[in-house]
Amino acid sequence: MGISLLKDFRVLLTLTQQHRGLTNGYLCGDASLIQKIAPIQKQLERRYEALEYQAAWLTEQESWQTLKQDWLEVYRDFKSRSAMNNLSAHSQVIANILYVIDDCAESCQLYELKDEQDRSIRYLWKDILVAAEDIGQARAIGTGVAAAQNCCSVDRIRLKYLQQAIRRTARNQVGSIQDDSGYAAIGALLETIDKQVLVDCPKISPTEYFNQATLALEEVLDVFDRRLDSVKK
Repeated sequence: MGISLLKDFRVLLTLTQQHRGLTNGYLCGDASLIQKIAPIQKQLERRYEALEYQAAWLTEQESWQTLKQDWLEVYRDFKSRSAMNNLSAHSQVIANILYVIDDCAESCQLYELKDEQDRSIRYLWKDILVAAEDIGQARAIGTGVAAAQNCCSVDRIRLKYLQQAIRRTARNQVGSIQDDSGYAAIGALLETIDKQVLVDCPKISPTEYFNQATLALEEVLDVFDRRLDSVKK
């Protein structure tokens, strides 16, 4: 059950990251993104229900109840929040998801499982999912910048910091377990941030940037999925 639960939590994390990016773009000026937000909210609602059905003991965990409550507040109130507050609230929910994943991994003794290289698979959620969150944050912030067609000093500082973190990911966490396919989408995203986002007047559309960042995020999540599928049972 532990492996299946980890896969489901990965989907919950991914959907929440998508919701953050799209709502930030919406709040920063692209009203058309609202059409994409409602379906993700429905998927998230079903995912929370499925997780509780699969692991009923979650409902007894304080960390799970906190996560659900925080998510409900974000989901219900995002239209009335400022873009900055919306980003912060989503990022807190995502931090809570990562915390619950770690908690569940310990409860299910997933630390004891090994990958094909005979390493504890804890790096999957301790490192790879955390690395994916760097790209998720860059996607959310950049989508907002593209919607506003303005990169303020705060967003510029945060994006430059995330660029450095993503480069370390590509070089260390992802690079250490990569196959021959390479990580072209991560490189393309970093170049786009440099040339089309960290500029005086960004012209890239929010949807184009969101989609490009999603490709980079999927490269990292593909590492997670493939390594999880290779776990020694």
